[in-house]
Amino acid sequence: DNPFHNWKHAFSVFYHTYLLYREVRDSGSRWSHSVVLYLLVSAICHDVGHPGNTNDYEINSQTERASRYNHQSVLENHHCFVCMQILRNPKTNVFKDHTGAKLLRMKNTIIKLILATDMKHHFSMQQRMRSIAQKKKNKGQSEPSDERQSVMEMVIHSADLANQGLKWGLANVWADRVCDEFQAQAEKEVKGGLPVAPFMKGLDTPMGRAKLQMSFIDAILVPWWDVVKDNIESSKLVEGMCENLANNRKKYSEVKSNEKQLSSL
Repeated sequence: DNPFHNWKHAFSVFYHTYLLYREVRDSGSRWSHSVVLYLLVSAICHDVGHPGNTNDYEINSQTERASRYNHQSVLENHHCFVCMQILRNPKTNVFKDHTGAKLLRMKNTIIKLILATDMKHHFSMQQRMRSIAQKKKNKGQSEPSDERQSVMEMVIHSADLANQGLKWGLANVWADRVCDEFQAQAEKEVKGGLPVAPFMKGLDTPMGRAKLQMSFIDAILVPWWDVVKDNIESSKLVEGMCENLANNRKKYSEVKSNEKQLSSL
């Protein structure tokens, strides 16, 4: 198993997708049972068949997958393909009653949701969800049907970014797991003469790992969860995750400071 992108991560995203869906539902949105099932299947399959490296690694090492998907969201397209293969199997097809237009709608929805988990879409999605939140404030709580897909994408992306919004004992374990995976990739890249992303360097020390998480929380997670909070108002779940982010940020700062003191002795 990969240290991070494994079955436990898949189930974590599935679980938090369901929790966040309930918050969206309780805030006034009404989705059909089919739409909810599309969302949950996307969540459990969003990283299916993950090789334990990034899209950049796929492209730089010129893998067959990178060529197949023309360097565009390589892993996410791969996850979509594996997911659809699973759904083609009569033993694992939970959409056997879907035919014609309904079948195409299911496939398109799931594909869009999985592709939305590519971090390259993060900032454009953040801006779009900020606009949607503002529209809700101006027009009330109604959710236009053409915005439902965007809200679903927000939910699955948020679930994928939920780890550091958990209590410290869990958040730190997930942080170590993703750092282990990044470190393994960096070692392969060095051996293969490939470029190593700056954020994957220096992860062999607690200080380096703490710095990475602090940067990720500051640049990505805090702004994102603020937008989620605006879209799912009065959500105790989201408010709790924002509180955990702040607490975990303090913990990583303490780890960094303690390590720095030890290194100076």
